[in-house]
Amino acid sequence: TAEDLALRPPCPLLIVDPDDEPLDGPLRVVSAFDLTNSAAEAFLLGADLVELHEQGGNVTLLHVISIPHGASPIIEGHAMPATLEAHLDASTQWARDEITALLNRRGESLDAISASVEIRPGYPIHEIVATAEETKANLLTLGSSGRSRLTDVMLGGVGRSVLRRAPCSVLLAPPEPKTTADDLDDE
Repeated sequence: TAEDLALRPPCPLLIVDPDDEPLDGPLRVVSAFDLTNSAAEAFLLGADLVELHEQGGNVTLLHVISIPHGASPIIEGHAMPATLEAHLDASTQWARDEITALLNRRGESLDAISASVEIRPGYPIHEIVATAEETKANLLTLGSSGRSRLTDVMLGGVGRSVLRRAPCSVLLAPPEPKTTADDLDDE
């Protein structure tokens, strides 16, 4: 039941890491951002908490450019092939543009929030946890997908895996409500 609630929370849900030390100092938030509205909501919740925290803090908005399993963005002893480097550069610029556009549609601006943006190639689970560890984050924010358990098992579960490996507390934003044909008729 707890895992089902965590994967599809009806409202923002904070999962407190029992090993967390009492918060003394600035709040360091890593917000995993997969370009969904739910992830944008999680990011904005984290930014609000930093703004409200007596000692301030910072938010690192992290987007991972997923690489196929079995591939490596780094080839040991050799420079990255020009085509891979060009692809990563183009993907990074595309992700920055999408992040800006999504936040603008929500009436927000990265400049107003003063968040740093980090875009990394890699495996999302690994990169999210690694960034939280590197920044010594005391809060990780995620948007939840709202997928069914069967879909989650079939496609993998970034959220579930991150919850199990997170080095700090995790704040989950609920998924967007599903639009039905009846909802469209009401508009």
